[in-house]
Amino acid sequence: MRKFTGVLIATMALAFVVATSTRADAALMLQLSESGFAPVVVTDFGNTGLVLFAGTYGDYQINVDIGASYPALGSTSAPQMDLNYLTITNDLSAPNPLVLTLTDTGFTAVGGGTLQFGGTTNGSATYAAYWSASNLPFAEDNQFAGTLAGTAGYGGNAYGAGPGAGSTPYSLTQVVTINEPAGSQVTSGDAYLSVPEPATMALFGVGLLGLAARRRRVLG
Repeated sequence: MRKFTGVLIATMALAFVVATSTRADAALMLQLSESGFAPVVVTDFGNTGLVLFAGTYGDYQINVDIGASYPALGSTSAPQMDLNYLTITNDLSAPNPLVLTLTDTGFTAVGGGTLQFGGTTNGSATYAAYWSASNLPFAEDNQFAGTLAGTAGYGGNAYGAGPGAGSTPYSLTQVVTINEPAGSQVTSGDAYLSVPEPATMALFGVGLLGLAARRRRVLG
């Protein structure tokens, strides 16, 4: 049985809004979409760096989705984004895929992107991340790395080339797609993205070299 699209507590995203905005660019946005239903978009109008959807959408009876970006998580010069999700279905027929999209703009750090992805599902889930020099929300011009996919208890990570000099400011977009079979099903998980500054990556590389040298001395 198909369900009417409803936003029960989407406005809770504004519950912790501070009246004074700390950002001049477009706000953090979370979109839910399923074929046959109008997309729902939750916008962080208060520029807190947090968005929340909790309620029914499409064929998915329970959705609790939380997105985070700057200033709550990371910054424009050290981007981090995180999308946490829980979905529950209970249909006689398999629903269409649910697509969760988290997007933000105004980032300036250059370098590659690191993706981390994990959770549990009765069906399957995929995760992809994009950047765009257009600096427009929901733009998917350049993918950081291959799409991560999982079933049952899933987890994975990836690293891919990102924006370089002359590509700033840019937007970042995370896309999680959930596929559930018929019946009572549940998917939960987390998708993370970071774009370290070059200096941060250099320090990370030096640290790895130091650990390798230490290991060689111990083994020697």
